[in-house]
Amino acid sequence: EIPDLFPDDEVENIIGSLRNEVRGLGLTDTRENCWKFFIDRVRRQLKVALCFSPVGSKLRVRSRKFPAVVNCTAINWFHEWPQEALESVSLRFLQEVEHIQPEVKDSVSKFMAYVHVSVNKTSRDYLANERRYNYTTPKSFLEQIKLYQNLLALKKKDLTTKMERLENGLEKLNSTTAQ
Repeated sequence: EIPDLFPDDEVENIIGSLRNEVRGLGLTDTRENCWKFFIDRVRRQLKVALCFSPVGSKLRVRSRKFPAVVNCTAINWFHEWPQEALESVSLRFLQEVEHIQPEVKDSVSKFMAYVHVSVNKTSRDYLANERRYNYTTPKSFLEQIKLYQNLLALKKKDLTTKMERLENGLEKLNSTTAQ
């Protein structure tokens, strides 16, 4: 319970609006009972989802600054994506890329999924041998797809520039030969 979260006039409005419900439960409608009823209702109905990645130090630092994040929460660890989900996600992102032939997109998405799964397997081996964690998250898989798209665009631009230079050079040679 956070002290002074609401100004006094809002606290009075909250208490005033809950008096009938508190009386309906058979309790006396004192200020303390109304406020306790309000806090209990908020605790029952308010759900907050905090999402932290285990990669890096942010979760560790925030856990030290705010110990209630660890002590007063239920932590759900999300498991790794199966191969089919990885293939589906990568194929969906690759559909947006224009410079890849449709028959190649499927094999590229399967390779991306294979790479992510093999990194997960190697990370488990690393943990067993070195007792150190290496996390791969869905975010790192999405970053891999983004990296592929960026590298593809960069290489296409580089090749286009080189092709233009080659064509210009050939034109100059042809014009020189003709002269």
